[in-house]
Amino acid sequence: MPGMNGLQLQSQLAAAGCSIPIIFITAHDDKESRRRAMQAGAIAFLGKPFSDEQLLQGIRLALQEFGDEPGAAGNLISIIDDDESTRRTTKRLIETFGFPAAAFESAESFLSSGQLDCSSCLVVDVRMPGMNGLQLQSQLAAADCRIPIIFITAYDDNESRRRAMQAGAVAFLAKPFSDEQLLQWIRSALRQEKAGME
Repeated sequence: MPGMNGLQLQSQLAAAGCSIPIIFITAHDDKESRRRAMQAGAIAFLGKPFSDEQLLQGIRLALQEFGDEPGAAGNLISIIDDDESTRRTTKRLIETFGFPAAAFESAESFLSSGQLDCSSCLVVDVRMPGMNGLQLQSQLAAADCRIPIIFITAYDDNESRRRAMQAGAVAFLAKPFSDEQLLQWIRSALRQEKAGME
């Protein structure tokens, strides 16, 4: 790729302590790149053209490898956002990461759903009609519910960010954010939740 190539990205993620599984795809399948990628922990190195089954097999392998760490199936991620499009795309994205996900149009519908005890992490919009994200965070804290919260917002104001983080939010992401940012913070949240349970 122009700029940072795939192997450089792999190195940078490793240096940052990010252990996300990587599947390389390339039209230039040279032995040295393959050796470097696999030696550095890549799940697969697929030369184009590759079959759907080869890619699917690599993804399954990646999810299995990640299965013993936070992020395995069984960690329900609940998304609370009044925007239907955001709810739908965020739910689909989280499911592609290998997590089960549930989506709710409001804080009230989430609280009345019975999913609170099943949820390992919340992805919550800050501004919503009725109870907003910060009010939900306060209500959960008052009930001594320490479920990790990742806030997402199209209105990134310093005061809301300060209040959210001071009250223990895992992250405060301004839209648009990258898939990788969200995945990284979900993993961090699940590690936090697991540590809290232990």
